[in-house]
Amino acid sequence: MGFFSRSAQVGGSVLHRAATALIDLARERAARLWRLPVGEVVWSGGTLSSRTGDAVALDLGEPVRATGPRR
Repeated sequence: MGFFSRSAQVGGSVLHRAATALIDLARERAARLWRLPVGEVVWSGGTLSSRTGDAVALDLGEPVRATGPRR
């Protein structure tokens, strides 16, 4: 039984790191799209927005669609 709980823990950790990396990449792309510093872009409630509220909130895929494939 212990083996399965370890697998779930490791799998959950890997999934968390992947999701964090994806959000970081989306924040970078949104910052480029909006011409803002990355630190001004926040992820909250399933959307990206600017800290000041000047930029329209985007879902996770919108910056990728707007900026093209990763190079």
